[in-house]
Amino acid sequence: MKSILVLSLIIAPLGIFADEVTVKVDGMVCSFCSQGLTKAFKAESGVDSVEVDLDKKIVALKTKSSSPTDERIRQIVIDSGFKVQGIERRS
Repeated sequence: MKSILVLSLIIAPLGIFADEVTVKVDGMVCSFCSQGLTKAFKAESGVDSVEVDLDKKIVALKTKSSSPTDERIRQIVIDSGFKVQGIERRS
């Protein structure tokens, strides 16, 4: 147990996530919309977590170093039946 704690204290400052990506999505109105986008993004190997805020119309992604490209993110949103209004990345 101690070794796991020590390892996490060493790795955490190095940055487990490569990026935090905020995607502004037009057309999300219900929990069904949220579930569909969450499922689509979680199927991507480079996405570690997905949070959807219906009120703000955003999808917040935490990605690994193999983060999907902006074009791939756009395609996931479009394939899910929505429109991308913007993509913002933070490292």
